[in-house]
Amino acid sequence: MIALAFFLALSSSREEPRFRVFDARDKSPIAGATLELWTEEGEKPLGAMTRIAVLHSGADGTGEFSWSIDGIRPSNVRVFKAGYASHSVTLNDLEEGVELYPAAPLAGRVVDLDGKPVARAVVRSRETCAHAVSAAETWTDADGRFVLGDCPADDQQAELEVLPREHVPLASLEIDTLRRLQARDGSFDLHVARRPPIRATVLDERGQPLVGCRIAYSAEPYCAGWSDQSGLVILCPPPQGYASLSWLSGAETRFFPVGYVPDSGVWRVRLAAPANPEHTGKLRLDFGAGSDASSRPRVLVVDSKGTNRDDFEFADLATGPATVVVGQSFSPWVEEIYDVAVSSVAQSIVSTPKPAPAVDIRLPEGAGWSTVMVQAGSAGFRADLEGKSEHRMHVPPGVELVFVAMAGDGEVRRVRHPAITAGVVPIDMRGPEALVSAGSPRPPEPEPR
Repeated sequence: MIALAFFLALSSSREEPRFRVFDARDKSPIAGATLELWTEEGEKPLGAMTRIAVLHSGADGTGEFSWSIDGIRPSNVRVFKAGYASHSVTLNDLEEGVELYPAAPLAGRVVDLDGKPVARAVVRSRETCAHAVSAAETWTDADGRFVLGDCPADDQQAELEVLPREHVPLASLEIDTLRRLQARDGSFDLHVARRPPIRATVLDERGQPLVGCRIAYSAEPYCAGWSDQSGLVILCPPPQGYASLSWLSGAETRFFPVGYVPDSGVWRVRLAAPANPEHTGKLRLDFGAGSDASSRPRVLVVDSKGTNRDDFEFADLATGPATVVVGQSFSPWVEEIYDVAVSSVAQSIVSTPKPAPAVDIRLPEGAGWSTVMVQAGSAGFRADLEGKSEHRMHVPPGVELVFVAMAGDGEVRRVRHPAITAGVVPIDMRGPEALVSAGSPRPPEPEPR
């Protein structure tokens, strides 16, 4: 009893942890700063990213905070005050102190690969993990322009993300590079390729719509949305056409058995459920003699109950209409769609996949190329180059192609090419006619004295 009483007395005498907010220039305290405490996407018990507390710094720039609020532990903190650049930190960073820099607005424009403005695109900063709250966020206007008035400072090593509704999103754009372009040219353009958004009807195990649920896919950048009364959720298109959807429920995160996104239409996605042997059928895809696993295209089957499969032999499909998608845009195989009727009698589909043409992209060496985007009709695609100056990619046949590449220093090059029907075609982006805007290299670090 004595030990318990001592422990309780010690616990009650402990002070709450304190935070400190100060000016990065002279370390002076910042009074009246706002601190929003947030959970992350997918964390229990809430599932969705949620603001659970708001704090303010006192006259000395400090204040108390708790590691847990009503049994919920926040993960990230957004810190902001008028006249300063906003900052996002982890909860563990608060005790060490948070420094704020003077506000320095970041102004730019989001355009498609033809240079047309993209309106209502989300432009946000990224400081910590992909599932955390952003320090600064805004939207593009009708002319595609945006101003991020409280954009994080260069020394905070933040990145920029762009999430348009009907274009391929961008991620990992270095803010310090964009600031150099803005200082030189007054603004800068960020190029995105057109692509239809994900339109998915999410269903539970019984085939009923999941209403008011937080649905996300994990890619760069991270994207999430809420399902409506019919179970429909609309998300910006995935960068490479692949998406693994997840339901961020309070109890647990559950995943849908889906491999990739059809190029059009509404995606019916159902949580895995035990098969009903009284109402199922079998379907087999036959790619002909000589085909093996390495030479087969991707296959997606969606049955009448919204069950998705990615395989070559399909048992326990719901009877009724089904859609079979063979291949995919920007894959080695041209996308083809078959409508079938699944019955209790096993049946086969004979398919002869069509190889997709390819391009060999060549860029100037030494520029540190980060991304290349291609527009092929209504289908867009983003490939990460990781500094390489050469890249091979497959493209849909029969449509005009537009390529835009961006380097780490902000250099942008664009080439338009007529439709390709077969084979491998070189795309030379090294000439002066391909240059859209020159880069702004980072100045060299001063040598230590």
